[in-house]
Amino acid sequence: MKRISYLLGITLLAGPTPTVAASFSHRPYLQDEGVDVLNRTVARQLVDRDLLANPYDTAVIGHVDVYDRFPYVESRWFQVVSDSDWNRLLVGEVGGDLRAEDAAASAVGALDQPRGLAVDEHGTVYVADSGNHRVVVFDSHTEFGSISLTPRYVIDGLSRPYDVAFSDGGTPFVAGDDRLYVADTGSNRVVAFALESHRAVPRAEVGELGSGAGHFAGPFAIAVGHENGVNTSDVYVADAHNGRIVHLNDRGDHLEWSSAQRHEVGLVTSLDTDHWGHVYAAAPASGQVVKFANNLETLARVETGLDRPRAFHVPFVTRTDHRNGSVERRGQGAGVLVEQWTEATGIRVLQIGADVADLHLKSEAGVRADFLLTDRAAVAGSVLDDRGNVVRTQEAGTINAGRTSLEFTERDLVGLPAGEYTLRVSAESGYEESPGGAAEGTFQWNGSSLESLDRVALLGGTPNPFQTATTLRFAVPANAPSHSVAVFDISGRLVRQLANGAVAAGMHSVTWNGRDTAGREVSAGIYFVQLTVGDAVDTHKVVHFR
Repeated sequence: MKRISYLLGITLLAGPTPTVAASFSHRPYLQDEGVDVLNRTVARQLVDRDLLANPYDTAVIGHVDVYDRFPYVESRWFQVVSDSDWNRLLVGEVGGDLRAEDAAASAVGALDQPRGLAVDEHGTVYVADSGNHRVVVFDSHTEFGSISLTPRYVIDGLSRPYDVAFSDGGTPFVAGDDRLYVADTGSNRVVAFALESHRAVPRAEVGELGSGAGHFAGPFAIAVGHENGVNTSDVYVADAHNGRIVHLNDRGDHLEWSSAQRHEVGLVTSLDTDHWGHVYAAAPASGQVVKFANNLETLARVETGLDRPRAFHVPFVTRTDHRNGSVERRGQGAGVLVEQWTEATGIRVLQIGADVADLHLKSEAGVRADFLLTDRAAVAGSVLDDRGNVVRTQEAGTINAGRTSLEFTERDLVGLPAGEYTLRVSAESGYEESPGGAAEGTFQWNGSSLESLDRVALLGGTPNPFQTATTLRFAVPANAPSHSVAVFDISGRLVRQLANGAVAAGMHSVTWNGRDTAGREVSAGIYFVQLTVGDAVDTHKVVHFR
């Protein structure tokens, strides 16, 4: 096997955060060299050779170890690229060497048109060896920054398989329920195998040539669902010539046909899912990467600046915390994109972010924002006056991707004068270093007052979260007894009494400067403001940061 000294500086966790807030944004591939895309030109400059002929798919093996002493955090990243023209795999550590692996000298024999790839939490690599009508299972061996692959066994009885997908059965790091799904393209079927140490046993299959339920016409790509980093029973299949993505459910002894979602993006050659189960499809003919929710609702797409993208892979890392012995799988907030191998295009990295799209406002008693959230994110709303000042805020919490809404009721807007206002909806990505997005629209507020409220109401703090101070508005009905406004920490301990005594009916406000009774600034975190009027109590959460 030929070793190729090559700096593979893929920036999956490091590097500057992009300044453009979007569902997808480009990240440098070779950051130290200032190279955005690994292509034929860059390969010739670095190693004086083409490096690849026709890269088809890629997979990343990631390990992060956390210690209680130096080096505290240690990361290892290894990339695998299949080359269907040169009949080999390229493997190497990120920032280290690449080596070519064609298995010719092994007992399984040479690869022939290797295409789809999958990896598991132990670094086992599964290769759709299409020209040999089989899947080859490799053990990966990593030591001191180097990686090598050793064939373990093969899965025969297939017909030109184009893709594979691994599932941990919902229990990562626990043997016994692992599965491998194969898009057996030549037979127009999907086969589920139970994985054992040195063999794969067929357990279920579905499909034959056709266009209805239970039929495929060229299943080219396959992926398994995720939920919070753990595999689900969902299986997604790109049914090429029927122009659809099929959703299956693995019921153990059979693959249940759940639904089929048609699309207009042309041939799909790659499917993958991220930490939350969103589905990514690469469509070379139309030059797109499309992101779907796990119910196959379209969330976002990249459709400009790509050259025949044939694969998009979201890496997962095995994170071991040696301080407490915990081990978990984490999907990363970036994906590796494989394009046409030319002088200008090849392999690049796309950052996955959260955006607010297709925003529509409905203004009646209050105002409601309906929008499409393109990734799981922390969502917040802000009302701005005509001078751009934030006059109302609302934290909606963490919301899953898809169509959703955020509303400011009449009660939330009480006290604002009549006029035109701007509602801004923002989304903060749950991935570290990934961009968030925002959208805004205008609405008219009639200035309606709730001075005659018949009950106690604590109407929220502005701003929230806050650093120096937040103003809390509250309404008190007529003939109310004395009131109090107090701040408590999450343990229920009184932090500060803000107001206490008689109060007139109507709207009032009080400001908290983030300090306790002794005048000391409180720690960053969540606090609860409680309004008490007689027997009536209303509570509002505020977040303080320093």
